[in-house]
Amino acid sequence: NKNLQSDEVGTIASIISKNKLFKTEGAFYVFPKSPDPDDIAFVKRAQKENILLVPGSGFGGPGHFRISLCCGLDTIYGSRPGFMRLAEYYGLI
Repeated sequence: NKNLQSDEVGTIASIISKNKLFKTEGAFYVFPKSPDPDDIAFVKRAQKENILLVPGSGFGGPGHFRISLCCGLDTIYGSRPGFMRLAEYYGLI
């Protein structure tokens, strides 16, 4: 269900970005603010948790990251522990 996917990704992204979340209209991604001003370093740190994100600087939005809604709900739910560890690493929880 696309709404469940969007809601879960939004919840996860809000934890990471401290509620600074930009939902896009009609797109299959969200574009939250990175907790690290260096969005590339943040994406590299996320990769250590097996989370694939795209740095916002590649889209003209430095300090943000792009996260896709185009994966299955099981994948999204399965990523939650990695996102929680990432949030803990950045002192967000």
